[in-house]
Amino acid sequence: KEAARRKAKAAETKGAEAKAGKSEAGGGKGRRSQQAGGASDEGDSFDYDQVDRLVREVLRSDSKARPLVILHTSHTSPSAPADREHLQRWAADGMLLTSPAGMNDDWYWLHAAIASGDGCVAVSNDEMRDHHFGMMSSAAFLKWKERHIIHFDFYGASRAARLLPPLPYSHVMQCHESGIWHVPLEETGKWLSLRPPPPTVPVNALRDW
Repeated sequence: KEAARRKAKAAETKGAEAKAGKSEAGGGKGRRSQQAGGASDEGDSFDYDQVDRLVREVLRSDSKARPLVILHTSHTSPSAPADREHLQRWAADGMLLTSPAGMNDDWYWLHAAIASGDGCVAVSNDEMRDHHFGMMSSAAFLKWKERHIIHFDFYGASRAARLLPPLPYSHVMQCHESGIWHVPLEETGKWLSLRPPPPTVPVNALRDW
């Protein structure tokens, strides 16, 4: 009887230790997930200075441009004073729009770009693959994206912003009015031009002649 009591006590203690260990592991996983999400204690992962450099480059390249910076509301309370200055200046210049919590800010800038007409472009490196697959008319969206999305990068020691406008032509196989076919080569980025042979006289026409 005493041996059975000790065995039950040992099993109870072991179960309590296992439960405590499981709880501690779960807490550790939660902390790692929070840091992996970008919102760590060291500050915001969103780079406001890069956005500001892009805004300035847009204005430099086109003095008549009216840039609109669309941010999710989670990015409107930065901790760094320099980042707050960027937000305040954008808001004062009437170029800041924030999307509310629980909403995807992508839909806001997509709607703004499309509703503004053919002359509007969007500066983004987002390929929007998830939106593309969720659309009924995906071909039309791909054509619009090809003509209205300006990509960008940062170069040099100063990390200056550089805009990469879309090509003046569609990157698809097409036939010129001269009859020459132009085929894009995905591997090299070059084009293959094909000139069809001149039309021959049909055999039936020779027989009739």
